[in-house]
Amino acid sequence: MAIAVLDDDLRRGMYTFIRTASRPVTRDEAAAAVGISRKLAAFHPLAAKAPDVVCGINHAFLTGVVDGLAATSIRAVLDPGAGGCCVELSANPQPQQ
Repeated sequence: MAIAVLDDDLRRGMYTFIRTASRPVTRDEAAAAVGISRKLAAFHPLAAKAPDVVCGINHAFLTGVVDGLAATSIRAVLDPGAGGCCVELSANPQPQQ
């Protein structure tokens, strides 16, 4: 069951931070909220050299998670920003029934 991942303290903390935020948060903000440095990520050198590759992988992964959960009210959206990319989970304007 997908909710079982919330047994992990870091994941639960990140989930709580994102869920209670008054606005969409970036991955950096979510990671910082639970004390994780994204600069230590193993893919960081690749992301610096080939952001389109990493963005595509992240987008495909999160799209698969959303699809796997049958969550029709949210969607994974590419939202590139300065200095990198971002995939954001946002409300689906037209959830499928």
